[in-house]
Amino acid sequence: MRTARSEREPAPRKGNRKTRYTIDDAHQEFSKYFGKDFDMDTADATLAVAATNKIAGDPPWLMVISGSGNAKTETVTSVSGVEHTIAISTIASEAALLSATSNKKAGATGGILRRLGDQGVLVIKDFTSIISGDRKARTQILAALREIHDGKWNRSVGADGGQTISWEGRIILICACTTAWDSAYSVVAQMGPALLPSAPAPASAAKPQASAPSEIPARKTSSAARSPKS
Repeated sequence: MRTARSEREPAPRKGNRKTRYTIDDAHQEFSKYFGKDFDMDTADATLAVAATNKIAGDPPWLMVISGSGNAKTETVTSVSGVEHTIAISTIASEAALLSATSNKKAGATGGILRRLGDQGVLVIKDFTSIISGDRKARTQILAALREIHDGKWNRSVGADGGQTISWEGRIILICACTTAWDSAYSVVAQMGPALLPSAPAPASAAKPQASAPSEIPARKTSSAARSPKS
């Protein structure tokens, strides 16, 4: 008996030794692991924003806002397997973004921006922790993000700002946050229009089907679908 296309595994396309998937394949995987009520528009927004890393222009930043159990974290991390992409839980301080620590020290990276270089995608899975964290650290982090969105950030470190470390480039930011964002008026005001908020439809939480073992295949397929065909 023949199996309908929607019931089969996505058919991979190969080119230049890389497996490619269409956006329909990604939709099929999202529906398979998160249920038919999953908000595909939010998934499409995430894939589209991540794909802009391949083109020029001002970097779009996306904030996926929803309550718990709405698959927002797995939606934003669906692109974490793509090259030049770093997924982190949260940002604790300015130093996590850009550090004066020498790269010669064991395990030192110089911060997230040094790891990404002058272009890439940064995924923050828990922006809520930044909102609810220490006020001083939050203010510094948000101010840094605003400058990063503009393409250049100079950070003064040491006693009396004795050293300035700099970063310049183009970073795509994709975040997940709870509905705490809606009441964090000072944070929303400080970020301004840099972040584009997206709220998944409530129906997407009706039948959560995601579990740790099943999330990985969906992430792999959606990451491949986000890469343009060569």
